[in-house]
Amino acid sequence: MADLGSDLDGVTDLTGQMAEVSGRLCAVQAWARRLITSRSSLVDDPNYGYDLSDYIDADVTEAEIKEIQGGVDEELLKDERCLQCTSTVTFLSGALRVVASCQDADGPFRLTLNVTDVNIEVLEVT
Repeated sequence: MADLGSDLDGVTDLTGQMAEVSGRLCAVQAWARRLITSRSSLVDDPNYGYDLSDYIDADVTEAEIKEIQGGVDEELLKDERCLQCTSTVTFLSGALRVVASCQDADGPFRLTLNVTDVNIEVLEVT
């Protein structure tokens, strides 16, 4: 098993238990945070972030959906733990669904995220 790091548990906020996560879950939570952080909002890393919540309830074209998919892939690949990423983005009931075929040092897996205007939820890591 590869060392994919460790951090405090949580995507949008820390958990009340202040638990620590490691491995793939740690990486996936970090990637989810990347996808809800506005570009240039971190003082020490102006190239960090691709805020998917900007697209909630937006009237986007097929071409723009492809751009969003490319933006997701590009952002996740900035993290050295993400070796490969190809995502599909769809809009469902006021939410944005991201299904990404990813690979880290432990091998390939599928990551499914649900993004609303106020939250990002990791639905599945398989």
